[in-house]
Amino acid sequence: MSDGNKNLRLKILWTCGVVVLVAAALAVAILFFTGVSYRSPSVIELSRLHELGILLREYSDSHNGKFPEKPSDIPEAAIESAPGDYSKRDLLHYYDPETQKPYEWLYFRDDKGKQEPTRILAASPRAIEGPHNLCIVLYANGVTLMKPEPEFREELKEQLETK
Repeated sequence: MSDGNKNLRLKILWTCGVVVLVAAALAVAILFFTGVSYRSPSVIELSRLHELGILLREYSDSHNGKFPEKPSDIPEAAIESAPGDYSKRDLLHYYDPETQKPYEWLYFRDDKGKQEPTRILAASPRAIEGPHNLCIVLYANGVTLMKPEPEFREELKEQLETK
């Protein structure tokens, strides 16, 4: 093969390499600037319970500090005016990250209707399977977090015993 053919092949390979690098950089830039992101199902459920917590506290504020008997007692209009794209059905249910099967959130309203700020108000009905088996927990003060299932169960047991 002549030197001219070798040089031509090297130029073609070099040009192809540059085109591939530019295309990859362009793809990353498009994803970055369009805001495309991935949210894990557990983060979506955490957000959903947090939103439900806001609505429960708003209900409590307008009903002399008492929470509803059950979350479905929150008026439809309140849910529709909430930020986010949640329907009443979406907010009132936990969707299993593996199966997307809906379950009702666990709800722990005490008999007096009022809640201590650090009392568990609601939680996911199932732990999210993984290395820590996390439960999504909402406290009456609005804090929403993920807690290892054994810690959640122990805290809930103590709460129910002091009821």
